[in-house]
Amino acid sequence: MLNASRAAIVAAMGMVCLWGAQEQPGQATAPKATFELRMVQANRMRMAGKLADAERLYRELAGESESFHSTDARRPKALNNLAALHHTAGRLDDAEKLYLQALPLFTGLTGEDSPDTSACLNNLGEIQRLRGDLAAAEDYFKRTLEARESRLKRSAQEVALTLNSHGAVQLARGDLAGAESSHTRARDLQERHGVESTLPLSASLNNLAEVYRLTGRVAEAEALFRRALEIRESDLGPEHPDTAVVLNNLGVLMRDKKDWFEAEKLLSRAAAIWYKAAPNGHPMMIPALINYGEVLSESGLNLRSETVLLRALEMCGQHVGTGHEYVARLKNDLGALHLRQGKGGTAEQWFQEALAAAQAGAGAKREAVLTAERGIVAAVQLQGRQEEASALLEKFGLALQ
Repeated sequence: MLNASRAAIVAAMGMVCLWGAQEQPGQATAPKATFELRMVQANRMRMAGKLADAERLYRELAGESESFHSTDARRPKALNNLAALHHTAGRLDDAEKLYLQALPLFTGLTGEDSPDTSACLNNLGEIQRLRGDLAAAEDYFKRTLEARESRLKRSAQEVALTLNSHGAVQLARGDLAGAESSHTRARDLQERHGVESTLPLSASLNNLAEVYRLTGRVAEAEALFRRALEIRESDLGPEHPDTAVVLNNLGVLMRDKKDWFEAEKLLSRAAAIWYKAAPNGHPMMIPALINYGEVLSESGLNLRSETVLLRALEMCGQHVGTGHEYVARLKNDLGALHLRQGKGGTAEQWFQEALAAAQAGAGAKREAVLTAERGIVAAVQLQGRQEEASALLEKFGLALQ
């Protein structure tokens, strides 16, 4: 849904002045490029998706910055930008550790409500949101919003960024009205004040479109998704992870419209981008794979669907934890897939695991529990155990439904 890696990149970029300069080839004896120039080069590598090259240079810069005086602003910026690289690559623990090192340095140098401090707070909020800790995320976003709104005339873009992040939390809580208000305000701020880059606006368009999709405003949602996609393909390129985020959301909308061909095309493209950009997985990759796997299943492509869903399930343990709501959804999906193939035994096992996950998860939803319970009954019936199925209906309270 929402683009956490985007938020990290935009926030981190706000701390660095990107100016045009490159090393000339064939100058092996030339003096080493300045710290600032190498930071610019690392930022460009990250934005171009050259994460391994960017990481090597960021690590070099962070190492050098250890010898700087405590009042040198290059130290926290080096830590923050390396953190943003880890954030983009899905290494949330590494990113959080560096953001937490940078935060007090920014606060001491530039104050509680400075752009640098508020950007770091916002990034920490994004880390918590990706982990599913909505309370911690909301605390960070409220702190960020207070700081940024105090400087609204100078920082409309920063306020819009935090409004988008806060809207994502509201959406995760099911507060559609609150999310729509946050994302609408973010979009209006950006369009009213104007921005040098249209990329932040694409985030607001994407997020507001998702709210419209969930509230049934299909035509409005599609128009905003396509506008956001056009911006990202133009400014970032067709194979950037942030482009994949919009492709995924537009693919889900096409699925809602039962345009299976268009949905599969968009979701396949999003999955391919993520596989290339983050071969070891990323939290934002998981919902993209879930959506793609579900569309493949609905299209009757069972083997491909199972491969994709199992890969997404594997990533849950690595990136979001076994208690995340994605786990119950994936296990229900796998149970339904096996059920349609007549594999009652394995279907029952998947549904049992889905039920346990849904009941244990911090964000457990009644819908996931009901899906698992109904799946168990159907799998037991498929295996000819009718008396047991009747007993389960009564146990689950499904007999009257």
